[in-house]
Amino acid sequence: MILTPEGDYVFLEVNTAGQWQWVEHLTGMPITDSLVNLLVHRLPRDRVEKAAVILLWTGILAFTVIYLTLSVIRVNTFQADAFDLGIFDQTLWRISHFQSLFSTVRGMNLFGDHFTPILFLLAPFYRLFPEPQALVLFQSAAVAIGAVPLYRLARHHSSPPFAATGLCFAYLIAPTLAYPILYDFHTNMLAIPLLLFAIDAMERERYKAFAAWTALTLLCRQDLAPSVAVLGLAIVLRAFAIKSPPSADGITLQRRRRIRIWAGIPACKRGA
Repeated sequence: MILTPEGDYVFLEVNTAGQWQWVEHLTGMPITDSLVNLLVHRLPRDRVEKAAVILLWTGILAFTVIYLTLSVIRVNTFQADAFDLGIFDQTLWRISHFQSLFSTVRGMNLFGDHFTPILFLLAPFYRLFPEPQALVLFQSAAVAIGAVPLYRLARHHSSPPFAATGLCFAYLIAPTLAYPILYDFHTNMLAIPLLLFAIDAMERERYKAFAAWTALTLLCRQDLAPSVAVLGLAIVLRAFAIKSPPSADGITLQRRRRIRIWAGIPACKRGA
């Protein structure tokens, strides 16, 4: 049994069928009562988590509706530009009708400007609703969904539910997201949620999911490759993390050097 710097007693047990009653008998510590209280009060904590998630999705929906409305007003009042909404609107129409990628607005093949094969995945949806408003809808919704992996990251790093939701709200109202969302359509904006999902998968050591999210990210634009490379480097460095030696009492404690990619997460940890 150890005493943490916060003044909490922690019972270390290496037995797969650990026992505690003998410790309770010798020390007088109410371990059984504490376990009962933990189980009894679990429901309120679940309710807090549920309330935080509901608030999160409310914010996501509000963000999508507000920015979609503003973007559609901009399109309908002829304030949108040929660069870049007109370029992507024409290109998606041509892809959805199995025509070439040549853009008369740009005067060249679209891939001669930027490598954006993610458009082939958007083409079936555009075929159902072939309007520029569909592009701003998809962009607004995609950026808003980025709050989901951000919430998962915060909870994974022990942030309380409402603190994690607050971090997501800070993401949703960030001015750095507002301007590019309201200024036409850009495929690199679709990479924001994809990168956040990739980081979440990396932190949970789900490397197949990480590979899938990063592959989708690379389809958005060619200049996103350095961002993906940094995440790959983080995984390589983590693989070479140094394990701590066994402690004096024979209990092996393995410590991994975590590489914090998202700077906002550690600040929301308990006691930070």
